[in-house]
Amino acid sequence: MTHSQRPGEILASRLREVRAARGWSVAQVVERCIEAGATAMTRDKINNILVRGRPADVDELLLLAYVFDVAPAHLLAPGRDASVAITPNTVVHDGVAVERWVRGEQALPGSDASHYYAESYERLAESDPDNAVMQYARMKTIEQARQFAIRFNAAARQQMSTTIETLATIRAMVDNGQSSDDIVARIDAAVVNMRAPASTTTGEA
Repeated sequence: MTHSQRPGEILASRLREVRAARGWSVAQVVERCIEAGATAMTRDKINNILVRGRPADVDELLLLAYVFDVAPAHLLAPGRDASVAITPNTVVHDGVAVERWVRGEQALPGSDASHYYAESYERLAESDPDNAVMQYARMKTIEQARQFAIRFNAAARQQMSTTIETLATIRAMVDNGQSSDDIVARIDAAVVNMRAPASTTTGEA
């Protein structure tokens, strides 16, 4: 069973990775924090975050992102195959989806996508009005494609289940010695039923 990580665990892990990539000691991180004006970031506080894994609060997150020269969103981004416990009841088994959610690019399954994208568009319009409509349209297209894929997969699973049941019924009819006319009629009825969901799915697209 894959262990799901809490956001605080991901942040602590990413901070350790970034520090290792920079090759900085705890003392060097403290020195750079002080240079940035964060004199309250003592060696003990930095050690608790970077070595002992105590999750950083929002102020510390932004400070360390600045000090390490990394985007804050990247410090909250898990690996591609990670499972993230957003809430005790909401675990997302897709690290890329979580990163896109953090960046304001993709709503999470189960959330209110209309509110999410409306807020994302508002932020985009303020920061980059020339590009906002294009980005919003891209996000909506991705969301609609995802929803279509979910509906298509559900319909495909239902179709497969129906097909298996139909084949079992036909096999039973053959074993019971029913007439060929009855078997053909059953097959024709199955074909009609199988075509109906396909037409509905195509219409939704």
